[in-house]
Amino acid sequence: MQNSIQPSAEFQQLVKAQLKGNWKSVLEQHLGAEVLAKPNQPCPFCGGSDRFSFTDKFGNGDCYCRHCGHRDGIKVIMDLTHKNFSEVIVSLGAQLGIPAEVPSEPKPKKAKSRKTFTSKDLWNLGSQIEKDTSPDRYLSSRGLNGRNFQSLRFFDHLRYAEKSKDGSSWEEKYYEGILCRIDSSEEECFNILRIYLTTVKKPKSRHQRKSLEKKSPAASSSLEKSTLTTAGLD
Repeated sequence: MQNSIQPSAEFQQLVKAQLKGNWKSVLEQHLGAEVLAKPNQPCPFCGGSDRFSFTDKFGNGDCYCRHCGHRDGIKVIMDLTHKNFSEVIVSLGAQLGIPAEVPSEPKPKKAKSRKTFTSKDLWNLGSQIEKDTSPDRYLSSRGLNGRNFQSLRFFDHLRYAEKSKDGSSWEEKYYEGILCRIDSSEEECFNILRIYLTTVKKPKSRHQRKSLEKKSPAASSSLEKSTLTTAGLD
């Protein structure tokens, strides 16, 4: 069986850089030219007749539906083709003529000594927090202006492992999030605090909140709009 290719961070960055300014032609292959020609088109995901618009607001093939919310170009293709992130990014790289790493034949296991994905790698994938984006609104709701902090960046594909519904395995999910750089006294040494931004909404009224808490002991934890974890990277 052929091994699946796991694209490196450098490969992902190169593909995304080459796609900037070219997303419309790429997404036309999946959505059709008419859907991308003008705003307020039928949504290919929820079926709304005039909710979907291709904006490319952040240069990532960005699309917005008034019901579904925001998707970047890679997420659009993932949801349309039912492929995972690695499969889509490798396929896009092939279209651009960028070869992914060729998997080598399996070798006998040796004592663990491998190059790990570092805090610096993750930090370099992040981008500046822009005005009126989800991380900007999140920080503004807490009295902060994320655009004034050099130690904060936005990343639209933070990995998060969750138990499957039956509890038998772990499932990988991806969320938008904020990267907070925590420097140490040693040069070039730092860690990353990850703030996961989710779409869970708070109940509008106090009565709704109390009703929800009575129904489920865990409901109060689900009221938070974001999950905050300190990530020690491997």
